[in-house]
Amino acid sequence: MKTLRYRTIWLSDLHLGTKHTNSKFLLDFLKKTESEYLYLVGDIIDFWKLESGGYWSHINNHIMRNVLKKVREGTKVIYIPGNHDEVMRKFSGSRVKGITVRNETVHKTVDGFRFLVTHGDEFDCVVQKNRWLAKLGSLAYDCLLEINTIYNHIRSKLGLPYTSISAYLKYKVKEVVNFVSSYEETVVSEAL
Repeated sequence: MKTLRYRTIWLSDLHLGTKHTNSKFLLDFLKKTESEYLYLVGDIIDFWKLESGGYWSHINNHIMRNVLKKVREGTKVIYIPGNHDEVMRKFSGSRVKGITVRNETVHKTVDGFRFLVTHGDEFDCVVQKNRWLAKLGSLAYDCLLEINTIYNHIRSKLGLPYTSISAYLKYKVKEVVNFVSSYEETVVSEAL
């Protein structure tokens, strides 16, 4: 198995703890890659879902062990919590099992560019001002994922390619919310 080497790898919105996470693909990716920096940028573990039962596959344990192995081998792992794993924010500024936890950080590229690294939920007016609506949206999204599974099963029987209804609808809803809340201007202002 050939190992792919990168300076920096970014992972976000994995939602480990939900039934529809592609844990096998993630574990395979982690096994086949090495990097100097590994950024885990929010919603890595879906504590919202785990609070109500969730789904924790044994593969998720292997994923966690693989990340810790990377830490032991010298990878700098930085965890930036998001809204679904916000319980990790209380550890901001500390190291947990060698993983640095920060609410935000700045990443500097080889050629000197600087990037603000944040999950972005703190700029989302729905998440910040109407938590109940964000949780309702999360529940609706889970239902869409179930519908999407059935829809694509039928499509595959008809010889049609996979398509994600849930991703499309989530994108459209976010587009409207972002327009109304001036999301982009707020993020740019914070980055500056």
